[in-house]
Amino acid sequence: TNFVFFFLCVFFLSLSSFKRADYLLPAYPSASYIFAKFINKLLKTITNTKTKWLAKKTYTLGITTTLCAFVWLLYIDIPEKEPSRMAKNWAIETNTLIGRDDLVIFFAEEAHSLAFHLNRPHEVLGTPEELLRFLQKDKPVWVITNPQVVKLWPSGPIGATWHQVSSNIQPKDGQTTFKPLVLLKAYSDSKPR
Repeated sequence: TNFVFFFLCVFFLSLSSFKRADYLLPAYPSASYIFAKFINKLLKTITNTKTKWLAKKTYTLGITTTLCAFVWLLYIDIPEKEPSRMAKNWAIETNTLIGRDDLVIFFAEEAHSLAFHLNRPHEVLGTPEELLRFLQKDKPVWVITNPQVVKLWPSGPIGATWHQVSSNIQPKDGQTTFKPLVLLKAYSDSKPR
């Protein structure tokens, strides 16, 4: 039953059109259980038969698994890859522009890596109506969004006014941008455009 669960999990989750980096996470427990049962059965066979060739296979499997785990850990070394995605560098730049107590809103955009490096409370909003609830007349609200949203509403959606303060579209030092984003200063529309 665990093998069936694992197979169905991988199959149906792989069919989905939207996949996060951890989309196979629900399949891990059953995969771990299957692997543990295999090792347990292998160890019981070794202790019962006491054959040398089976012991060699077990040691080979253990060494191979350890090497694979080591290579995998090197491959997913996120701190090494993070600077090349510009999230940390642009977060530092953004934090120098924004006051420590000012609200940051991710509007029609999710940028988890940037939010992590900003290290401040933030909101993730998807519609202009949600955004308008946060805007004020005299105090700016900082909005991070993608360039397509700015093309759609160059001065801001109805009821709001914004202007661009910064962006990571032009990366510095030859680094690649992890995703194009724009930092906007937004007010309620009672402020003149």
